Amino acid sequence: MSPLFILSLAWQLLKTHLGRPVPIFCEYEITYRCNLNCSFCSQQRFAHEWEPELSCEQAKAIISQLYSAGTRLMNMSGGEPSLRPDFIEIAQHARNLGIFISLNTNGYLIDEAMAQKMTAFHMVRVSIDGNGQLHDRLRRHPGSFARAVSAIKLLKKNGVRVMINSVITNSHSHQDLREIAELARSLDVQVSFSAAEASASAARTQTRDFIDGLLADGRMHPATAALLIRSLHSEFSESVVNDSIYIETLEKSDANPGRCRVLDTSIALKPDGSFAFPCNDFPIFPMRSSDCEALFNSVEVKRIRADLGTYWFCERCTSRCSVYPNKLAQPFGIISLARSWAKVLFS
Repeated sequence: MSPLFILSLAWQLLKTHLGRPVPIFCEYEITYRCNLNCSFCSQQRFAHEWEPELSCEQAKAIISQLYSAGTRLMNMSGGEPSLRPDFIEIAQHARNLGIFISLNTNGYLIDEAMAQKMTAFHMVRVSIDGNGQLHDRLRRHPGSFARAVSAIKLLKKNGVRVMINSVITNSHSHQDLREIAELARSLDVQVSFSAAEASASAARTQTRDFIDGLLADGRMHPATAALLIRSLHSEFSESVVNDSIYIETLEKSDANPGRCRVLDTSIALKPDGSFAFPCNDFPIFPMRSSDCEALFNSVEVKRIRADLGTYWFCERCTSRCSVYPNKLAQPFGIISLARSWAKVLFS
């Protein structure tokens, strides 16, 4: 991170603390298409609801608007982003503007040629959810574990900062998770664990019964996941980089979260160019606009912002897409986030 970027980010943060909402962070789900069929994911099921996808030029134009509106942090996810032949070009555009751009990928399509170009990303997170047998079973694709490990090695070889992202489901034992941490140590990368979410960010229509039925079989109770993550962090402190912010959120998942400030500091962009409100995980109010900043400060979005914390899905939210933007809106939260990011980026 350059001093100029840090100053630019600090200026946008200052605006939010002076009472002006700024979409500092953007979660861009660039496609819902995927080459795997993970047992805990429903994105592909709803891909048709967000078609057609933005063209490369349309995506770059919206990202330019987002930068002008204050976006300085962006995560590209899906689906599987690498299914789009232009995903690196889009990422490079964001980076050239001055946006810190990261990527979530299953790594399956990353070969030497692709890895050489992925220096467009400041950070790449490759998904690994167990040893070879468990990972392939959860991803429902034989050979996906080997391809993910290969991707990590290729990215490291080409100077790309890479880490493992691992989703915890009720299929995991403590030993399964230890094996992931041991793999991270052997590959000399870090790993971050996430509890499977009670959400379906690709579904336009969502009800409590729908969400309960969708993930009832795969979701470990967040407090149990937190206990496992704390244990792993204690044993593999140099490799497991989960911070106290996320772990404490999981531990308090049954408590009323109170006011949510996700719309003070973040915005979610869907494959077709819709902005999802109130948040990425629950896009019940998708909106299109040729002016991102005007939309973010519109009467409609102000009304949604005021209602945050009262929606039925807010009561049990543990989503990282909401947890960290909330912390950006809090002075002490920024300090905690800075410590966490420093460990990931500079260790």
